[in-house]
Amino acid sequence: MIESSGRDNRHPRVALVTTELAVGGAEQCLARLAIGLARRGFQPAVYSLLPPPAASRDRLVRQLANAQIPLHFLGLRHATQFRRGVRQLADLLALQQPALVQSFLFHANVVTARAIRRLRPAPPLVTGWRVADQRPCRAWLEARLTRHVTHAVCVSHAVAAQARRLGMPADRLSVIPNGVDTTQFAPTLPPTPPPPMSPPMSPPMSPPMSPPTLLAIGRLDPQKGFDWLLQDARRLLDALPEFQLDIVGEGPERSQLTNRIAAAGLLGRVQLRGWQDDIPRHLRAATLVLIPSRWEGMPNVLLEAMATGRAVVATRVEGVEELLGPETAAQTTSVLDLPGFIDRVIALARDPAERERLGAANRRRVSERYSMDAMVNAYAALYQALIRAAEVPL
Repeated sequence: MIESSGRDNRHPRVALVTTELAVGGAEQCLARLAIGLARRGFQPAVYSLLPPPAASRDRLVRQLANAQIPLHFLGLRHATQFRRGVRQLADLLALQQPALVQSFLFHANVVTARAIRRLRPAPPLVTGWRVADQRPCRAWLEARLTRHVTHAVCVSHAVAAQARRLGMPADRLSVIPNGVDTTQFAPTLPPTPPPPMSPPMSPPMSPPMSPPTLLAIGRLDPQKGFDWLLQDARRLLDALPEFQLDIVGEGPERSQLTNRIAAAGLLGRVQLRGWQDDIPRHLRAATLVLIPSRWEGMPNVLLEAMATGRAVVATRVEGVEELLGPETAAQTTSVLDLPGFIDRVIALARDPAERERLGAANRRRVSERYSMDAMVNAYAALYQALIRAAEVPL
């Protein structure tokens, strides 16, 4: 077997750099991209700025390891280690000699842009713009520090519009939406084979029925808008006395949200479930999925809810209209319209026929437009084009 070089178009080496590898929307897309690229003949390696995640959250690490994709953890823990991270990453990339480097998320974009400058020759660098960040200083800083990259991939047209406003030339931008595994995220579990014949037994006791559930999933962070939703949760749950509200996720706002729930007298009816690994199970059990974000790029939880055949109520943030398409009006409200958001949730919670119609439409749209294969194929085509262009002599 002949070993391919980083510049071999048949089996090009590609470096994928992320901030961390704990389970999250962006991290899941990176892992699926790496595995999909390997199946298409690329030789990907994955680099994480942070240390390995805890064992309870290392599912993506295990998936990549099982796919025999090289993994490197820089072990950074604080912003003061920025220069060390740049040196470490540059040294690792020099050993790999990739034909192209792709970074994801703010910190990875900034560190990688600096590390690439240490390589001779420098491979093409593609940055990933995944969020239309509403914090002007941070968005401006990312744009300034990554302005010399070869290309930028945005997850939605709304994110691309922000990138153009911040000075990224349109001819160096592509929009590649996230993809979702429509087999993992499906309305029902795949059938299981019947058990072997055994002597008749008494029928098992049925588990207690769970109350109908309004489900919200995401990091407990101001971006996700859970504090905003809880401002009117009393009216919401008073109108739906049989329902409970479950919020799945961890983050810096846990204490604040806990206090808000207690102050509203909603202990027991609003549950902070913490981080959960089996998101498909929670989506299948939900009556309705709520996405009250203040800003996004293309929310993965919306893709996953749609793939699971669930109706949603979402704020009309970046990427939402692109995902929902013709059913946007029935499932969204303005970011500032909390009363309208609550009213929409109440109406859909009371209308099972409309929820079923919207859920089926959502599932069809995701299956037709946002498959994992479509995402990986788009990245593969872009990478091949950029690698070929880099090899053309000046």
